[in-house]
Formats: sequence, C-alpha cells, structure tokens
Amino acid sequence: MRIAYLRVSTADQSIESQRLAIEKALGERPEREFVDEGVSGRVMQREGLDACLNALRAGDELVVYSLSRLGRSSAEVIRLVQELTDSVEKGGRGVLLRSVTESLDTSTPTGRAFLGLLAVVYALEAELIRERTLAGLAAARAKGRVGGRKPSLTPRQKKQALSLYEAGERPIDIADTMSVSERTVWRAIRDARAARERVHGKSEVSA
Repeated sequence: MRIAYLRVSTADQSIESQRLAIEKALGERPEREFVDEGVSGRVMQREGLDACLNALRAGDELVVYSLSRLGRSSAEVIRLVQELTDSVEKGGRGVLLRSVTESLDTSTPTGRAFLGLLAVVYALEAELIRERTLAGLAAARAKGRVGGRKPSLTPRQKKQALSLYEAGERPIDIADTMSVSERTVWRAIRDARAARERVHGKSEVSA
C-alpha cells in the first residue's frame, strides 16, 4: 500500500502543492494520506505523523514531499528513516520510502545507496555540532568561567545543549559535559526550543 504523509508549518500555507508534487511523481494518488497542517517540525506531537506511522506495515511504501517533513532535526529524520526502512530481520519496519524532493526511492539499489550516504552525512553533521560545542565549553573553562554546578545556563549554552540533544546526545551526558544537573539540561532544551519558536516558528517557508 502507498501511504503519503504531508505537512506544512503554518496555517496560511497550503498542503495542495505537496499533494500535487507527490501525485505527479507517482503518476497516481496514494491509497491513503495523512496530514499535519499548520504544525511546525519542531512540535513534539504531530497527530498526522503518529497516525501514519501506526498505519504502516512491512512492504508498504511511504511517500513524502521532502525528508524534512519527517522530523525536527537531521538526526531525528535519519533515525526514523532507518527504523522504517531496515528489514524486519534487522529490527526495522520493512517499509519502502520515497521522497520527491530528494529523488529518493529505497525500492531501487541507487535509492538504498543514497540513503546510506545520507546517514553518513547526518552522522558527520551531528559529530561536528558536538565538537564545536565541546570546543566552546573548553574555551570557556580556559578563561576561568567554570565553577561548581550552576543553577542555570546562558542563552548561548542553552542553544548548545539543544544542538547536542538534537544531534543524539543523552541529556545526562550533556549535563556532565556542561557541569550542570540533568534537570537544568532539560530546562535549557525547553527554553532554547521556545526561543527558537519565537524567532523561526512562524516563518518556516518550505512547503
């Protein structure tokens, strides 16, 4: 079964452009469709995506306009894609994936090879984020801005905590790196997301 998932970020965007692009790529309408309208990728709960994932069965094909529609960060996207496309024998869902924007089709050898390349690129991106954050923290320590566990973090440190978290780091490890409590890290992640939403949440322009 072919199942499409569509998402736009703001209420004044139209889902129709994604729908038309998917139908053009397939040459027909998918058998089922799930939609999140006016929902940012940064929002934790997306009812349409959750319902779509629950409906997918091994052998089904999931079609999206872009891989970015599937998650809040590149790390989250690649984790979900791997979970969906890995074979059942390997602990995955055994789902085929097609993305119109990336011209990705995991039913073909070329598509599977491209997916492997994406995984490498995303892993490298996550490692670069981690290295930059750790380097910044090391520089702060060298300048004497390190003491005991602090009750709060600066806005810059909160952004660093969020970057590490979205790159796949565990909050407890981030807390150890930043010399704060795990509760402080969770609060920093929440605050950084809220700050990002205020700046970018209503202005995401991708369809």
